[in-house]
Amino acid sequence: MKTMEKKIWTYEQVDEIPEHSIVLNGKEVEISTASVKHGRWVFEEEIDIEEKINYYSSIGIKKQIWVLLSKREVIVIEDNKRSIYSFDDEIELLEGRKIKFSDVEKEVISWKF
Repeated sequence: MKTMEKKIWTYEQVDEIPEHSIVLNGKEVEISTASVKHGRWVFEEEIDIEEKINYYSSIGIKKQIWVLLSKREVIVIEDNKRSIYSFDDEIELLEGRKIKFSDVEKEVISWKF
């Protein structure tokens, strides 16, 4: 990971963050695209979410959001506290930024491919 020293980012600027970057402690961090190995791990048929949640927590990920399409549930893990929501619940993704996944689902279904 390469930390960019350009400027300090805020949550209000989330839409301006460059592609293939994340903001960590207010600074832009360039990330590489997911590898084939990671893709297989994320999308394998026998999904062990607990193993993945524990792994991401062990490497310092402070907030995880898992969208379970088959159950229409969203799991949010923050500060080792787990909350489970339905798609119809309003969920705060970032401070002051809330979303209903049922609204996202309706939008995606309306797309013309």
